[in-house]
Amino acid sequence: MIKKERKIKNIRTYYLANEDFELQQKIEDLANRERVNLSNIIIDALKEYLKNHGDGNPAFTLDQFADPDFSVCPAFYRDGSIWEKYIKKADKKELENLKAQLIMIDRKLGRHI
Repeated sequence: MIKKERKIKNIRTYYLANEDFELQQKIEDLANRERVNLSNIIIDALKEYLKNHGDGNPAFTLDQFADPDFSVCPAFYRDGSIWEKYIKKADKKELENLKAQLIMIDRKLGRHI
């Protein structure tokens, strides 16, 4: 006799503060209007968050900041104004390193686009 696999439904809860009730209501109304499951909206938002923050934003230790070769730059998908501030403050060497990295990325993208 072959057993059928049972799907286990994971149930998660979340908390919204009173001031977020209006946001929740708008999202629920939009989901109903578009006939989209609220769970799918939440999953999509979590995937987008992971995409934007997943491998950027590491936890740096204080001793890393003392290393002269250590450099920090904004996460790739940060707002343009954040990048503008970074570029204005960066020294020539850092800008050259950034440009070299961008050229490398552009070449790799060219192979896929």
